[in-house]
Parts: sequence; C-alpha cells; structure tokens
Amino acid sequence: MSWPEGKGGREPARSSGKKYEQYPDPSEEEPRARLLDWRQSSKADTRVRRILYVSRQFPQDIAKSVHGVYLRMRVFLDAIVELADELEMLFYVETGVDASPAAMRRAEHDLLAAWGIHAKVTLCPVAVPRTPRSFWNHYVRPATSIFAQELYAGTSGAPQIAAFETALEGRPDLVFVHRLDSMCPVLLTRRELPPVFMDIDDIEHVKVIRQIRQPPFWLGKPLYYLQVPALISGERRAVKLTRKSFVCSDLDQRYLAKWWQLPQVATISNAVAMPTEYGVKQQAKTLLFLATYAYAPNITAAEFLIRDVWPLIREACPEARLIIAGNKPERIPSFARHPPGVEFTGFVEDLGQLYQRVGIVCCSILSGGGTRLKILEAAAYGKAIVSTTVGAEGLELRDGIEIVIRAGAPAFARACLDLLGDPVRCEALGVAAREVVARRYDRQQIVTRIKEEIGNPGRLAG
Repeated sequence: MSWPEGKGGREPARSSGKKYEQYPDPSEEEPRARLLDWRQSSKADTRVRRILYVSRQFPQDIAKSVHGVYLRMRVFLDAIVELADELEMLFYVETGVDASPAAMRRAEHDLLAAWGIHAKVTLCPVAVPRTPRSFWNHYVRPATSIFAQELYAGTSGAPQIAAFETALEGRPDLVFVHRLDSMCPVLLTRRELPPVFMDIDDIEHVKVIRQIRQPPFWLGKPLYYLQVPALISGERRAVKLTRKSFVCSDLDQRYLAKWWQLPQVATISNAVAMPTEYGVKQQAKTLLFLATYAYAPNITAAEFLIRDVWPLIREACPEARLIIAGNKPERIPSFARHPPGVEFTGFVEDLGQLYQRVGIVCCSILSGGGTRLKILEAAAYGKAIVSTTVGAEGLELRDGIEIVIRAGAPAFARACLDLLGDPVRCEALGVAAREVVARRYDRQQIVTRIKEEIGNPGRLAG
C-alpha cells in the first residue's frame, strides 16, 4: 500500500493482507480486548522507552503556532519528553501540505529548534473526499458513522490506518493521541495496541451542538443534529479504548462520567507560564480580544463583540479603543467594513507589549468547548476580564471577584464601561485572577500532573 499519488510521503509497511473495515462493527462492546498486556515493563520504571504521539494538528508554521491548541499540545509534549527515551510523532496533514521526506526532516529540525523536542516525525496526508457533494453525502450519510463525518473521514482511510500501523511496528510502550480526530486509525486498526491515552481537549459533540445554534442559519442547518448521535457513539468508543482520557475542566469530566458512564476521564487543566511583568502600566481605555480566526467560534465571538457590543461602548465612551489581535483577521466579517475605533493587528509576536496596552480583556465566546486559554493568559498578565458564560465555562474564576461574567450584548457592554471608569476595580480583579491562575493553572504543576497520569506503562498494565 502506498501513499496517495503525488503526495510524496513515506511508503507505509504493507499490511498482512487483511481488509480494512471502513466502518467497524458497532457491536464491539469491549474495545479494550485488543490492548496488549505490556507487563514486561518493571513497575519501578520511571521512564518509558518509546512513545508514539499522533495528531492532526501539525504546527506547519511553528513560529506562529502559539494559540490555544498548540499551547495545550506543548504542555503534554513537555511531560512526554520528560518520560520517554524516544518519541515518534505521526501528524496527519491537510491537503496541500508538503509531506515529503525532506518536509519530515524540516519538521524534526523545527520542533527541536523552537520547542526543544527531539522526535522522529512522519507526515501522512489526510484522505481526500471521493464522494460527490450532495444532500445525501453532506447531511445524511454522516449520520450513519463518525467515520463518514468530514472531520473524521480524513484520518479514516486505508493510507492513514497504514501509516499508524507502520508506526506501531516500532513497538511503542504507549500511544498518546491528540484529540478525537486523530483517534480514528486507532479505532479502525485490527493490530494489537499498547496502552492508549487521549487528550480529548474539547468534547466534540458539545462543540458541534453549540455551533449549530450560532449564525449563519440556513434551511438545512438543523439537519446537522442528525449527525450528533454517531459522533457521541464514536467519542464513547474512543474513550473506552483508552487507559485514560483527558479533558480541560472538572465540569467536562463530571459530565462524561455521569451522563456517558466514562470513568476513565481525568481533568488536565489548561496551563500558562506566569509572566514576571504584569498589570496595567497606564490608565488605558483599550479593550482586547485575542484569538486565532482560523477557528469558527472565534470568528463568531469577534463579530459579536465588534457588531453588537462595541457600538454600545463607543457611544458611551468615544475615546475607548478595541484591539482585535490574532492571525487571519480577514475572516471576520466586520474586518472589511473598517469599524471606527477598532484596530486589527494580525499575528502579534510580543504578547507582553500587547497586554501592556490594554486595560480590559474580553472573551466574547458564544460556542465551542473546553476552557479558554485566552482567559488564563490574560489573568496571568493581571488583566481585568469580561467574559460570556460560555467563555468562562469550567474555569475556577468567580464572577465579580476574579472575572466579570455577562450574557448578551447590553450587559457585556455595560460591564466593560463600568470597568473603564473604575481602574481600582480593574486592578483588584486582575490581581485576584492572577493569584488563582498561579495556584491552579501554573504550567509546571500541570506538566507534573500529566507525568503522574501517564507515567508508567508497567503500573498501568498491572
């Protein structure tokens, strides 16, 4: 079996002749039965010989891979490299990304130079849809299986499974899977598996349901609800296959344990490094929203802030300014309208300087899942934060003490105006939020927790 023609990746090892099943038997109630008993590792071991890391989130431009998904990825990778003698990384890359052997060597160099990670890297292109776009294929067929849904079909083809099976031939002591969309080859292979761990990060069906409820709306959009049961089924099968899966918050952990009977889910909070310089150095009447606009919920949040909230603030406080920072701002609908008082910075290299300019950080998120690293980062810089309910979900920050939480544009705007006129309260909120983050979300504490959770395959097998 070879890579799709023209992709230029490594050729995976040939399988044993067994046919891949695109949609495995959903009656497989005990996926753990396929896990190997890897008891040859001593229970006293504190290191792992080899870890295989699997992800669809390839940091192609590693210098700009600084938003939430990569910050969380790096925390887990820091723990993994402290545990493993050898690390192999399998990235499923999007169409058009160079997956040649030379590109793999460049990726290895970039990971070492930028993140201090020494790893063998394999790049495998995602599957290209072969079915014609139609009402049936877009709305109905994905309701039959998670592997027919667009996000997951890309890692469910025979070449993607073969790439994973080739990596298994190195006999890793454990497999760490980054997010549900990278779990498909693990579910579809019939090879025996070492212990598998997965960072769920966001609960995907929660994120999808929330996104369906957000604009834009069209006649067929409610039909996406038909796909949710298959997505939930796939999530449950994936978690049940793992020794341990991780989510961002205790709220998500309790939800999966109570409603979906998934006790092997643990909380690994998002984490931030604590800057030495923080607080507001000037009485800035400037608000900030910071995100990557390659992610649809962030586009929706920025547009809500600019279109619905900002005019109310601007009318009451004409001297106020709003900074929309982060890459791909041209994807925000209001970007082309050049709204008065709004600055679009694009990608910002020096976050410390950016935070010094602002008095209030806004988190106007209306959909999505997980917890917001943007809030934790702003708190670490000692900033007053105004957030929606969804934006602050799962964080141990109390409304009115470490953060201000408001629903709806008028209430959100009023909270921002109150803080713009009360610098003493701004400072108090920022100090209190920073104290919570230092205690609960400090990066090194989270790295240590991850090592404790995944550290010893011998202990886990025993």
